[in-house]
Amino acid sequence: MADSSDVEIALVTAVGTALYPSGLPVVTPPALPVSTVAGVPVRIVRGWPNGEAVDIDLRAGIANCTIFPMRGGFRNISAPQLQWIETASTVPTLTVSAAPNLIAIGAPWQVTFGGTCGTNQVAAVLIGSAGGQQAAFAYRCLATDTPATVANAFAAAIPQATSPTTSDVLYVPAWNGPVSAQVVADGTAALAVQYQERAVIVTAWAPTPGARDAMCSAIGAQLGYQYRVTADDGSQITWRQTNDVTNDVPSRDAVWRRDMTYTCRYTTVVTATQPRMVALLGNATVSAGAIIQIGAATLPAQVYSDSISGLPLVDAAGRPLGVEVLT
Repeated sequence: MADSSDVEIALVTAVGTALYPSGLPVVTPPALPVSTVAGVPVRIVRGWPNGEAVDIDLRAGIANCTIFPMRGGFRNISAPQLQWIETASTVPTLTVSAAPNLIAIGAPWQVTFGGTCGTNQVAAVLIGSAGGQQAAFAYRCLATDTPATVANAFAAAIPQATSPTTSDVLYVPAWNGPVSAQVVADGTAALAVQYQERAVIVTAWAPTPGARDAMCSAIGAQLGYQYRVTADDGSQITWRQTNDVTNDVPSRDAVWRRDMTYTCRYTTVVTATQPRMVALLGNATVSAGAIIQIGAATLPAQVYSDSISGLPLVDAAGRPLGVEVLT
């Protein structure tokens, strides 16, 4: 999550770009590279500087640029919007398709699974049309699952559905209406819990007024241009300059200083792995290796039956024939 440290680090990076636009030249430590902008070496420091260390650097012709938060410069600016927003999605590796079996009137729908399973994936079989009775069956995969075991799990839960033990095909009776199927994978979602402002002071300490002016001119231009950066959690950090004070510190020799204050806005975000929606019929959580049913409490058990024996009619593969009119 982004906090004030992320803001300071982002500003340090932007200041470095301003003072060393071509990148840091390679030098032998402890030497510092000369900034092509300031004409002198510049030490960029996060935090308030040690006064004695700054004096030593300035006497050696080395400028400093410090980035530190202003005391009392924090403000919580608004109430959080407590809504999860998906920030990253995952493509499922388990596949599924559903199609009517056109071999005979009343033949069951054929749902075929393929690919590979993962514990982050949920498969769903939806039965019925929007204008009639609807039901959805959802299954969260186990690490040991295969397309065949997923098909078998659905067969055990859906009335009149069948699936040969080693087959990745599920047969769903057609009398309940159209059948559809899909697989979703868990995604990453973010929740903004706090929005805040932080005043940060960027200070140039230079051995000459020319070096100070060149540093601040480049820093002001860079931070004005690069006013928005993306934090590691995907949230945005923005800043704008709100104050500018020149202080040549008359009581100290060879200290040319300028304070540039930036008001930075950032969001505290928490992230979590969240399940994806598979049906609009209700709200439920699917446990691994379990089937849940959403929607119609019971499904009608209408099948073709033989007029003499009264037994359900089946096709050549032993699948029950349901009532479906193919057009």
